[in-house]
Amino acid sequence: MNYSDIAKVICIVFLCLVSARSSMSQAGGEQSFSIDGGIEHPVPIPKRVMQLLHAQPSVKEFLANPDNDKQSVLNSFEAAAVDLNQHGKTDFVVTNPVLNGANIGPFWVFLKTGQGYKLVLSVTSLNLTIMKTRTKGFRNISAGAATAVSSHVDVYKFTGKKYRFAFSKKENLILD
Repeated sequence: MNYSDIAKVICIVFLCLVSARSSMSQAGGEQSFSIDGGIEHPVPIPKRVMQLLHAQPSVKEFLANPDNDKQSVLNSFEAAAVDLNQHGKTDFVVTNPVLNGANIGPFWVFLKTGQGYKLVLSVTSLNLTIMKTRTKGFRNISAGAATAVSSHVDVYKFTGKKYRFAFSKKENLILD
């Protein structure tokens, strides 16, 4: 496979993901987030959520490197309000573009409980979708990623305490 073929495959993957994101967000209640688009309607992040974010390994690693601009990461968190279980409280999906890698970035999902906020999922992916389907009253979550030769979506389901990997869907993109 030459560079031209790889570029074509990457373009096809990108168009498929953009198309999927658009159709998902119109599917009646699903909410999709992508590292490419950031958070469309950001909301303020509660202090407790910020404290939990600072304790995350990827954030701690970035902050520990003396060559990195600490303020850039601390000021770049973006959050979206979501409702994971119809409890009438604001849950959050948070990302930080400063921590993005090549075609992937971190997403954290926080649940509002009676005791405050709890981190229920941490995943690195190209996109994250709060799905319409539910497990134990909580909306399932999918996270997708793509390479030059394949794309995959991991689905996470709530176990009663946090989200756990349930299954993966993979599609080969090699064109013959």
